[in-house]
Amino acid sequence: MASTTTRLQDSKDKWRYVIVLSKFTIMFLDAGLAKSFGVLLPVMITRYNTDYKTMGIICSMPATLVNFAASLTHALDKLSGAVLGKFCPFLLQSLDLCFGMALSFLPVFVTLNDYFPVSLVFYNTLTLFGLTLGAFCLPVIVERSLEAYGQRVAFLILGGICLHAVACGAVVRPPTDLSELKQKEEEMKREGQLIEDSTGSSLATNSVQNMETSSGCAKSLLQRLTSLIFFSEPKFGLVTPAVFLTSYVLYAWMLFLVPQAEWLGIDPSRAVFLSSIAGISGIFGRILFLVLVRWELNSTLIFVHCCLICSVSFFVLTLKATYVYQAVNASIQGFFMFIIDSLPHAMTKKTVRRQENVSEALSTMCIISGIGALFGDLLSGLIFDVTGSYTVVFMAFGLAEIVILVNLVVSEIFDRMNRSNVIS
Repeated sequence: MASTTTRLQDSKDKWRYVIVLSKFTIMFLDAGLAKSFGVLLPVMITRYNTDYKTMGIICSMPATLVNFAASLTHALDKLSGAVLGKFCPFLLQSLDLCFGMALSFLPVFVTLNDYFPVSLVFYNTLTLFGLTLGAFCLPVIVERSLEAYGQRVAFLILGGICLHAVACGAVVRPPTDLSELKQKEEEMKREGQLIEDSTGSSLATNSVQNMETSSGCAKSLLQRLTSLIFFSEPKFGLVTPAVFLTSYVLYAWMLFLVPQAEWLGIDPSRAVFLSSIAGISGIFGRILFLVLVRWELNSTLIFVHCCLICSVSFFVLTLKATYVYQAVNASIQGFFMFIIDSLPHAMTKKTVRRQENVSEALSTMCIISGIGALFGDLLSGLIFDVTGSYTVVFMAFGLAEIVILVNLVVSEIFDRMNRSNVIS
């Protein structure tokens, strides 16, 4: 019990601020890429003579790769303890030179949890200011580069900015004041496993071999199933639809916000500033969320109210084609969307009961988010190709927000029922 208490406290290592800055930078690049592709989307559609569905898949690849690579890095992290040992960090940094942000994301996120096991929601929300700043800055840089130098040079400039992700992966290291305790915990686990293995082998020697057939296979299968994060952490599995749909709406919204304004007849040089307006408004939304988190308000209820307001905004977005109306809606959406995008991380931390399962839950959450980003851009592009209307595209976002709202309400009801049963 004492070791558990010692483990669950924030690190005092000063390197923790470097990890916060590293994840901030990755988030800056993630949102900046998505918003920049929104600026480049009409040009790429014309340049490559393709449809929005195909280009939606292409534009979703950076975010999808970032999240899908989480499973690879999580597997390498597990392998490091069994086989690779001290060489795995070097391997991760070498791979990071090839995949950049993709293999930086989860190690930085998991390391952030190692430094802040208690205050993860607060400090992770702090790093998500990078998303807001990226959505504010990079689209303007890309639009001006596109106007001054053309498409090729604009992509080169964007690629050069994204190279900063390599440095984010290179600075990852565990906290010095908690690594010794973690090493002792792992040694205790290995010793316990050795005792369990030796006991199991002696029992197997003395047992009848006919008992090792179907019953043994069934037991092994049951153990594998129960070890999955959805079974070991059922509350986490309950909120995965909300995680999926949050990513679905966020990345598609960032990609199609500027194109839908141009579709309404707004000049591209003015439409690009809708991203900046949403980013500036999102900064204030994040500040409010940080304050509410510090006040220890129920994050689930915060997300529920934000989803409700966002859904209304999506339903009425295309009612008027004036720039002022679009700017007001962009500010409302930015304010609340950049609160809702904290949902996957906040709900993962809230629903996972055991600290040792956090890494796997984060990895699973990243994969779900990656699928959501892929489906968001793909399905939204397909809807526009079929209907030719961004009104339908953004109404689909509104419906998704309602589903998220319902999922969160159901999750909160089950959580309160469980707590009341424990108390009684």
